[in-house]
Formats: sequence, C-alpha cells, structure tokens
Amino acid sequence: MTNTPRKGYGEPLTIYGPQSLQWLALRSFLLNSVEPAIRDTALALALGSWSVAAALLPTLAGVLLDRGLVR
Repeated sequence: MTNTPRKGYGEPLTIYGPQSLQWLALRSFLLNSVEPAIRDTALALALGSWSVAAALLPTLAGVLLDRGLVR
C-alpha cells in the first residue's frame, strides 16, 4: 500500500487511518452535504465525537455488567 494522496481525497488511507466502511460513509456524506468552508470542522467534530463514544462505551458496558444492571 502506498502512502500517496489520491485525487479527490484530503489524505491517503493508510493502515494507521480509519478504514472501516462506517467512517468512509460518514466522511462521504459530510463531504457532499457540508459547505467547503466548514468541511474540515464538520469532519473533525463528527469523527472526534464518534471516537470518544467508541472509547467510552466499552467502559460503560463493563460498569453496568459489573453492577449487575445488565444480564
């Protein structure tokens, strides 16, 4: 896999970047529906909030399981 940018994309997809289809679908939706002037901000907010939620949900699930609130 090369690390060169492809035409039409902000940065190349590498083994270190998000590659799941959900990230790509969200990015494609935002790039096509948000004004170019605020595109970077919209992507940062959307992907940042997604990352925070993905990091916190396993911990929350563990707490709920540990306290017996979820079977």
